[in-house]
Amino acid sequence: SGVRIRPARPEDEPRVLELLPLSAPEVMTEEELRAARQRFRELSTLEVLVAEAQGQVVGFIVLSYIQTLTGPRGWIDDIAVDPSYRRQGIGRMLVEAAVRQARRRGCSYLFVDTAKGNPPARAFYEACGFAGGGVAPLHIR
Repeated sequence: SGVRIRPARPEDEPRVLELLPLSAPEVMTEEELRAARQRFRELSTLEVLVAEAQGQVVGFIVLSYIQTLTGPRGWIDDIAVDPSYRRQGIGRMLVEAAVRQARRRGCSYLFVDTAKGNPPARAFYEACGFAGGGVAPLHIR
């Protein structure tokens, strides 16, 4: 397919922030974008994976991790694919890469708030195996 998924690099920041509003149902203010830019640079708590096609970032997924008494849990915070690259399986590739990363970190569950997205996003999450209607776990171990 010519698409590769890789960890985000600092130089990917402008493109990821350009795509970020696609993952948020509400309009982001300049202050919210500034805060997102700062969080992008603090990758110790966040893991950003990008989808690259023809040398251009065309999508991304953001993972965060929380430690519980029974072990780490992964959380998909945001996912977006450039509209001109949708319907090519890139979103699914990003979710599959997120599952692999969460497993490497020792997570047994990956969570996403399926109610956060628009109807196509909710249908996408359900197609990936997440239950609809709110915070949904995907058992990955």
